[in-house]
Amino acid sequence: MFGGRVFVAAVAVSVSAIALVPVTGSAATAPVRAATSMVAQDVAVAAGLRVAHTRTWSALAGDYNRDGAQDVLINYHGHFGGIHKATSHAAKLWRNKGRGRYTQDLALPFYSGDRHGKLIDRHNCDWADVDRNGHTDLYCAAGRTESNVIKRGRDNELWLQDGRGRFREVGTVWGVGDVCGRGRDVAFVHANGDQYPDLFVGNDLPRRIASDPCNTSTTLPDEESKLFLNVRGERFRPAPGYWDYGGSQGDRCAEVLDFNNDGWDDLFTCPRAGMTPRLYQNQAGAGFADVTPASMLAQTVNDAVIADLDSDGDPDVVTASDNHFGYYLNDNGQYGGEGFIAPVAAPRRGWSVATGDTDGDGDVDVYGMVEKGLYANPDDSIWLNDGLTFTRVPVPHAGGAADDVTALRPGRTGRTSFLVQNGRKRFRSGPVQLIRVVRR
Repeated sequence: MFGGRVFVAAVAVSVSAIALVPVTGSAATAPVRAATSMVAQDVAVAAGLRVAHTRTWSALAGDYNRDGAQDVLINYHGHFGGIHKATSHAAKLWRNKGRGRYTQDLALPFYSGDRHGKLIDRHNCDWADVDRNGHTDLYCAAGRTESNVIKRGRDNELWLQDGRGRFREVGTVWGVGDVCGRGRDVAFVHANGDQYPDLFVGNDLPRRIASDPCNTSTTLPDEESKLFLNVRGERFRPAPGYWDYGGSQGDRCAEVLDFNNDGWDDLFTCPRAGMTPRLYQNQAGAGFADVTPASMLAQTVNDAVIADLDSDGDPDVVTASDNHFGYYLNDNGQYGGEGFIAPVAAPRRGWSVATGDTDGDGDVDVYGMVEKGLYANPDDSIWLNDGLTFTRVPVPHAGGAADDVTALRPGRTGRTSFLVQNGRKRFRSGPVQLIRVVRR
């Protein structure tokens, strides 16, 4: 820092032309896109988000203080920093100061362990104003750790925000602790049509252990994914009859959309990596019906997000799979055959995906994260979209192991950046990157 200014040598990579083959049932050759003048830079240091190599799980963008700029929550998975004490090792809430710079906000006192010294296995989170007091609240899922514990005292968390920006944790009291669930992805969804946001909790497949009380108890909740209905902003109640969710829906993704434009929130979920996603249609507030068989969402995926990829106003599906990144276009509530964005050469595989307008041309672009086992981190790519023709922008190399990517708008308006986590859970630590595309 000199004279109030920060000087950072951003890492940038250049671009070469690439030919891509759209696939819509049968292969067809696409025109070669000329080389672009855009490059990708890692600006995490300049933004204030750079941290030492660390283990991660997820990140969550959202304007928690309602100042019009997106903030970000980063979850540093598996770190233990003290007994029932707030610790920067558990998770960090980063407030957007404007102009794409961030500072840590200690308003959310994340604990890494309970009062008995037991680790909180925190995973994905989501924002919503659950009590409708005008301030955004936070819900986070937690796993059962490798020992398959019953999560009493360290279960899923609901952090309510008051008018002074302070948070208190009420998950167990409000009925959304889910002590037997291996919590993974979560999403607030308006399921029954009232003004209060309801909650979907996606759980990983149960570990079938004979000594696990969750498998045999008549008083403990089951281990499957769940829907909780918000009761007048005062508590939640489980709604097991609202849908036939099955097993581990929401392990890899949980997305809210209105795919048929009927005014009701629907759900799109990904089970474990390498499984087929599911589409659930809201039955006018009476429950959710699995309508996947009526669509063409038949391919296995490792991750997926919802975005309007063809700019027609309908929510499309963008996917990461073992050997490619692809998409399904929505045509008046019907998903057609899979389109093709880019291949992934074995032994790598597409692991995570995010979308946003990163070059400022009005189209939705695609960030494709690739991985190679648990101890390698191949370079990622951004795919610039021009009428469903895609041009590759290489992303600066990072160490660690590929984990997760999140779309983030650093300013109140303007281009999307991508927050990239490279510390694949417990397997290998890595840096946090903030990737922006700029003109050379």
